[in-house]
Amino acid sequence: MEKTAEIKNMANLTDYFKDSAQKLEAYKNYPDSVMYYSAKDIPLFHTISGTLLSKFKLYVWLDLLSGQQHEKFENFTVSGSLLEHSQKLNNVYKNVEVKEIWNDTTINSTIQQIYYFFQSGLLTLANAMLICNDLKAILNEVELKCSKNDSGYHLYYNELLLLNNNVLLSSVKQKSLFIPYTMLGYFITGDNDTCQSTEDYFNYQIKNSKSLNLSGTRDRKLFFNRMHQKIDFYIQRMNSELDYNF
Repeated sequence: MEKTAEIKNMANLTDYFKDSAQKLEAYKNYPDSVMYYSAKDIPLFHTISGTLLSKFKLYVWLDLLSGQQHEKFENFTVSGSLLEHSQKLNNVYKNVEVKEIWNDTTINSTIQQIYYFFQSGLLTLANAMLICNDLKAILNEVELKCSKNDSGYHLYYNELLLLNNNVLLSSVKQKSLFIPYTMLGYFITGDNDTCQSTEDYFNYQIKNSKSLNLSGTRDRKLFFNRMHQKIDFYIQRMNSELDYNF
């Protein structure tokens, strides 16, 4: 059993992405590699793509993990090294087969973070709107991949499962299970029995979930429209609050 290092500052976060990329790099070379992701929150791979939302998530993680109040988001800068290593981690995600399980609450924490920092005066309305648009763009991209029934990406909707951000990388040659204990902190094990039991559990849950790749347009639209409606609600709420304060 390994454990990711504690994150207290930008350097720690850079090391986190560097070490994570190194741990996952080998799976790019195994043609049968599969990543299972129990998405309590939007998988970080979707939010480390160089957008304003990506920067915002880094800002939030550092704010919540360091225990110190940071400057306004507009004054926050990201090191080039952190961006480099986060991109390497993202490249692993793009080169393995992915099976994600989402439910109706998967985007809730990201929306709440946007709203919280806006209310705190640490995020301007203009940037909050842009970040919301980035979040919508992620949903549009995921929906497009589902509609094409991309053989490398599978999204499942489970109405009952309590998701927990567990991540399992599985191939014939090796397996790795990442079990969260803080927002970004993970216990990591390669124990074969544990990983196999987890893979069996993932596959059982997938059988009891709705494949949004194989669903008809109506079911897929209903799922993503609910998420867009949540974002639209908070967009209207933030605009209304700003008008009220004036």
